[in-house]
Amino acid sequence: MLETNSTATAILKTTSDHNHDECSNSKLQKDAVRKVCKKKAVEDLCEKPSKLIRTALMSTENTTGLVPSDIVSIRQCVYEQRRKLLPRIPKCRSEALEQLKKSSILTSRGEQFLKAFNEKYETDIILYLREIKYICQPSILKSKKPILSCTSNK
Repeated sequence: MLETNSTATAILKTTSDHNHDECSNSKLQKDAVRKVCKKKAVEDLCEKPSKLIRTALMSTENTTGLVPSDIVSIRQCVYEQRRKLLPRIPKCRSEALEQLKKSSILTSRGEQFLKAFNEKYETDIILYLREIKYICQPSILKSKKPILSCTSNK
């Protein structure tokens, strides 16, 4: 409890009554390993959770108090952290199309894809910007050959 004067500028009286148990050493160890694993789960998306946990156990001091159920809960924590990075799974087709429209898809080179949606045929077209620049060159446009052709299954 903390007691101050009426203007709250000076402390008159303090009492520190803690009625809870102290944290056990195994709980502190588990929290330390969990914290390291949560951080690495977001940074290293390609690493397996088992490898993340092993490296965290090796890097953390004195992890002898951990039991197998602690390792299971740490693994679940890693999966939960990675799930937070993924978009929500759409429930219907319209939600999926809205999600595609809002997302910005980049190539491995960091270039933007162009997306077009045809409402009449309910099709989604995703094109690579470099391909469009190639197609729009004057020498390609003057040729008599078809640029793109597709067949309909309807």
